[in-house]
Amino acid sequence: MEKTLAVAKALYDMYSDRFHTNMDEMKMHKLMYFAQKESLMYNRTALFSEDFYGWKYGPVLKSVRIFNRKSICGCYRYSIIFHKEIIAVCPRTLWNCFFMEA
Repeated sequence: MEKTLAVAKALYDMYSDRFHTNMDEMKMHKLMYFAQKESLMYNRTALFSEDFYGWKYGPVLKSVRIFNRKSICGCYRYSIIFHKEIIAVCPRTLWNCFFMEA
Protein backbone atom coordinates (compact mmCIF):
# COMPACT_ATOMS: atom_id res chain seq x y z
CA MET A 1 0.00 0.00 0.00
CA GLU A 2 1.35 3.39 -1.02
CA LYS A 3 1.38 6.66 0.87
CA THR A 4 -1.50 8.95 -0.02
CA LEU A 5 0.70 11.85 -1.14
CA ALA A 6 2.82 9.50 -3.28
CA VAL A 7 -0.31 8.46 -5.18
CA ALA A 8 -1.31 12.12 -5.51
CA LYS A 9 2.16 12.88 -6.88
CA ALA A 10 1.88 10.11 -9.47
CA LEU A 11 -1.55 11.29 -10.63
CA TYR A 12 -0.38 14.90 -10.71
CA ASP A 13 2.65 13.98 -12.81
CA MET A 14 0.57 11.96 -15.28
CA TYR A 15 -1.92 14.82 -15.62
CA SER A 16 0.81 17.43 -15.94
CA ASP A 17 2.68 15.42 -18.59
CA ARG A 18 -0.50 14.86 -20.57
CA PHE A 19 -2.06 18.34 -20.46
CA HIS A 20 0.96 20.59 -19.65
CA THR A 21 -0.94 22.41 -16.91
CA ASN A 22 -1.43 22.26 -13.14
CA MET A 23 -4.22 20.16 -11.65
CA ASP A 24 -6.67 21.95 -9.38
CA GLU A 25 -7.44 20.61 -5.92
CA MET A 26 -10.97 19.42 -6.65
CA LYS A 27 -9.82 17.37 -9.62
CA MET A 28 -7.04 15.85 -7.49
CA HIS A 29 -9.50 14.67 -4.84
CA LYS A 30 -11.86 13.20 -7.41
CA LEU A 31 -9.07 11.39 -9.27
CA MET A 32 -7.80 10.00 -5.98
CA TYR A 33 -11.30 8.73 -5.26
CA PHE A 34 -11.57 7.05 -8.66
CA ALA A 35 -8.05 5.60 -8.39
CA GLN A 36 -8.98 4.03 -5.05
CA LYS A 37 -12.22 2.68 -6.54
CA GLU A 38 -10.45 1.18 -9.55
CA SER A 39 -7.77 -0.41 -7.37
CA LEU A 40 -10.41 -1.99 -5.14
CA MET A 41 -12.36 -3.26 -8.15
CA TYR A 42 -9.50 -4.69 -10.20
CA ASN A 43 -6.77 -5.48 -7.65
CA ARG A 44 -9.01 -6.18 -4.65
CA THR A 45 -6.71 -4.09 -2.51
CA ALA A 46 -6.66 -0.45 -1.46
CA LEU A 47 -4.16 1.83 -3.17
CA PHE A 48 -3.69 3.82 0.05
CA SER A 49 -5.08 3.55 3.58
CA GLU A 50 -6.46 7.04 4.20
CA ASP A 51 -10.24 7.44 4.37
CA PHE A 52 -12.21 9.97 2.36
CA TYR A 53 -14.50 12.60 3.85
CA GLY A 54 -17.75 13.43 2.07
CA TRP A 55 -17.80 17.19 1.58
CA LYS A 56 -20.28 19.36 -0.30
CA TYR A 57 -18.55 19.13 -3.69
CA GLY A 58 -17.19 15.60 -3.44
CA PRO A 59 -14.71 13.34 -1.68
CA VAL A 60 -11.78 14.89 0.20
CA LEU A 61 -8.58 13.38 1.58
CA LYS A 62 -7.43 15.30 4.63
CA SER A 63 -3.69 14.92 3.94
CA VAL A 64 -4.05 16.15 0.34
CA ARG A 65 -6.21 19.06 1.51
CA ILE A 66 -3.68 20.09 4.16
CA PHE A 67 -0.78 19.74 1.72
CA ASN A 68 -2.58 21.87 -0.86
CA ARG A 69 -3.37 24.58 1.71
CA LYS A 70 0.32 24.74 2.71
CA SER A 71 1.63 24.92 -0.86
CA ILE A 72 2.37 28.18 -2.63
CA CYS A 73 -0.34 29.61 -4.93
CA GLY A 74 -2.48 26.48 -4.58
CA CYS A 75 -0.17 24.56 -6.94
CA TYR A 76 1.04 21.10 -6.03
CA ARG A 77 4.71 21.35 -5.22
CA TYR A 78 5.57 17.86 -4.05
CA SER A 79 8.91 17.21 -2.45
CA ILE A 80 8.32 13.48 -2.03
CA ILE A 81 9.92 10.82 -4.21
CA PHE A 82 7.90 9.58 -7.19
CA HIS A 83 7.10 5.87 -6.95
CA LYS A 84 6.90 4.19 -10.37
CA GLU A 85 5.13 1.21 -8.79
CA ILE A 86 2.00 3.34 -8.42
CA ILE A 87 1.51 3.43 -12.17
CA ALA A 88 1.66 -0.39 -12.24
CA VAL A 89 -0.84 -0.64 -9.36
CA CYS A 90 -3.18 2.03 -10.70
CA PRO A 91 -5.19 0.36 -13.47
CA ARG A 92 -4.86 1.62 -17.03
CA THR A 93 -8.63 2.05 -17.10
CA LEU A 94 -8.19 5.07 -14.81
CA TRP A 95 -5.80 6.62 -17.31
CA ASN A 96 -8.09 5.81 -20.23
CA CYS A 97 -11.21 7.18 -18.54
CA PHE A 98 -9.92 10.33 -16.89
CA PHE A 99 -6.90 11.50 -18.86
CA MET A 100 -8.38 11.35 -22.36
CA GLU A 101 -8.48 14.64 -24.21
CA ALA A 102 -11.93 16.06 -24.80
